[in-house]
Amino acid sequence: TFPGRGDDSRVRREPSSLASRTSTSNMSSEESIRAAFAAAGQSHVFAHWDECSAEDRASLLAQLSQIDLARVKSVFSRSMADHASGSSSKGAIEPVRADDDASNPEMAEAWAEAGLRAAANGELAVVLLAGGQGTRLGSSAPKGMYDIGLPSGRTLFQLQCERLARLQRDAAAATGAQAPVTVPLYVMTSPFTHDETEAYFKTNAYFGLDAAAVTFFQQGDLPCFSESGAILMKSK
Repeated sequence: TFPGRGDDSRVRREPSSLASRTSTSNMSSEESIRAAFAAAGQSHVFAHWDECSAEDRASLLAQLSQIDLARVKSVFSRSMADHASGSSSKGAIEPVRADDDASNPEMAEAWAEAGLRAAANGELAVVLLAGGQGTRLGSSAPKGMYDIGLPSGRTLFQLQCERLARLQRDAAAATGAQAPVTVPLYVMTSPFTHDETEAYFKTNAYFGLDAAAVTFFQQGDLPCFSESGAILMKSK
């Protein structure tokens, strides 16, 4: 948001010279963003600027300032070219070949032992993809926080963390580890779920996991495009 926008009374008490500099800085930011989007053929994103409130304008500028126009144009152009040709410019995508079938009952014990050793030796980490909201479930909260109707009331986040905690205990017991086994957990969020997900873990003491071993990071996002290459607006 623009400096000083959140507290009008404080702005009025600022020296006029500072207020003037702030206003000039805001205008400069708007002008530079307008120029960049105009040069990229995306000036329509400002079509309803005059109808927007100060808060909406600040929000729009904040969003637009995060868009790497050269990158999104490249991604869009490549995607459209791949779609037209029916193939990927990154090359053919082949299924990953399995070294063995983990469901083979003759190998189940050996695979379990190998997995516990890997955990105990610090060779294992878990990545939890949790960037989506539960909109199709009627909730705007992260899917991992949604009540899926279990008698225990456990959420998906809680289930995953408790399973990981159990794995750590089993690895320590199976290998005779002298120190607790820690398997790092990386939770991928999105701009829509990050803060709420992180707060949920903190509120629930990371469901028994070591907080220092849990890392949250946000997935990247791209604006939506029309087939003609125009950035689509969510509203107006």
